[in-house]
Amino acid sequence: MLKNYFCSKCRTLVERESQPVSNNCLGKGMHQWVNIAPVGDKTYQCGKCGVMVNVNASPISNNRPEGGAHRWQRI
Repeated sequence: MLKNYFCSKCRTLVERESQPVSNNCLGKGMHQWVNIAPVGDKTYQCGKCGVMVNVNASPISNNRPEGGAHRWQRI
């Protein structure tokens, strides 16, 4: 099953079956990957940072790069 992995340092979003490697983060150092939700056919966008994900249910809200929680809205 594909999952959405989001780096809370550099905002990179990848769809993978397992956690991506952590080296070479554009935010310097190691990526801080968070599995925010399995990949699905519904699109959600964070009203705070703009990141968009395709999922089946609302993604988890923690680990926003600027701090605080994502504010997901279905598109």
